[in-house]
Amino acid sequence: MTHNGAPIPNYYSEFTEIFQELDQLNPSNMKDPADIETRSKEIDRRRVYIFLAGLENDFDQIRGEILRMEPKPELDAAYAQIKRESDRHGTMLVSHPMPQLWSLQGPSNLSYPLRTQTLLVTGLQ
Repeated sequence: MTHNGAPIPNYYSEFTEIFQELDQLNPSNMKDPADIETRSKEIDRRRVYIFLAGLENDFDQIRGEILRMEPKPELDAAYAQIKRESDRHGTMLVSHPMPQLWSLQGPSNLSYPLRTQTLLVTGLQ
């Protein structure tokens, strides 16, 4: 499963639904509470890796930061960081007018502006 440009909450929701279905299909038969907790942490850590791997390249920096964290965050904490980064990217989509470009005609004649352009600042590239 990959992000494919979908809103992050939608991606996370679909992701967690799939894993909830898998949990129901494969219930644990462990009895010892310590083993259950250890196994649960292993599963959650693996899900964090899978969740992060499915994100687009726009999230490379935050993905790397999460993977370098010690101790590794749980899935919901990793999602919260990705969501924050996604929201930050969204607020950076601001329209800024470019300065007007003038052409010179003859030795010193300025003509009307050739164009005014709008730049989308995404911070993604």
